[in-house]
Amino acid sequence: MAVREVLRGCGDVGEFNAFDALVTDGDATNTYGPLNRLITTSGRALTYAGTGVKAISDEQADYSYTPDGVPLG
Repeated sequence: MAVREVLRGCGDVGEFNAFDALVTDGDATNTYGPLNRLITTSGRALTYAGTGVKAISDEQADYSYTPDGVPLG
C-alpha cells in the first residue's frame, strides 16, 4: 500500500495511506481495518456499534451521539 507524506507548517510529517487516511502524525500512529475505519490510535483500540463509522469507545472513554450524529460532550 502506498504511503504519501505531507509536510505540515510546523515541520511535522504526516503520512497517509492509499485511502487518504492518516497513518502517522508526529508520535501518533493509526491503524485501519477492512472498512477503512480507524481501529487503533496510539495503541488505544476503538470500538464501533455494528458497521457504522462512529466510534463508541476508545479504552479511555465512551462516546455518545445525538440522533443527528453529532457527538455529545
